[in-house]
Amino acid sequence: MNSPKISFNLEPSVVKSGELEPVLEQVVKIVKYISAYPVDSISGDVLIDAAIHLAAFKATIGQSFAEQQHAVNSAEAQVKHAWSVAYSDCKMDAKVKGEKTTEAEAKAVADGFTYEAELEIISMKLSLDKAKNLRQDIGDMITTLQSRLGQLKQEMRDMSLPMPSTNGR
Repeated sequence: MNSPKISFNLEPSVVKSGELEPVLEQVVKIVKYISAYPVDSISGDVLIDAAIHLAAFKATIGQSFAEQQHAVNSAEAQVKHAWSVAYSDCKMDAKVKGEKTTEAEAKAVADGFTYEAELEIISMKLSLDKAKNLRQDIGDMITTLQSRLGQLKQEMRDMSLPMPSTNGR
């Protein structure tokens, strides 16, 4: 059976960009390509090429994931500090003015001050979860390709074994 010609049409610059959406588009190209043919018609070379591309994308996503995790951690620390400053400032302003402020009022002021930043962190965490899940999915695809390559290897071994002789029976 003839194996389909490889034509992933991948963008090499995507691996270097570290951006998630272009990597996802490239991974989808590989999945669509492999899904378009019966599994037994795809050569080992095509499967190896797909696995290598996926591994490169997985590494890119890993780097991006680490950078995104750092950004989330930094943003959380900044928001925590900003909240603390806003809370303290509210309490201090009330004290300077000779007014009383309750814990709830000071917390409400601090919460209001950091609200937008908290929403941004939630959005950042969503992107982080997407990167984490995509990286895991790519790992699963690589494992599946490795399994198929193992099957191909076994099939080749089986084909090269001499047939049992029936002479003398």
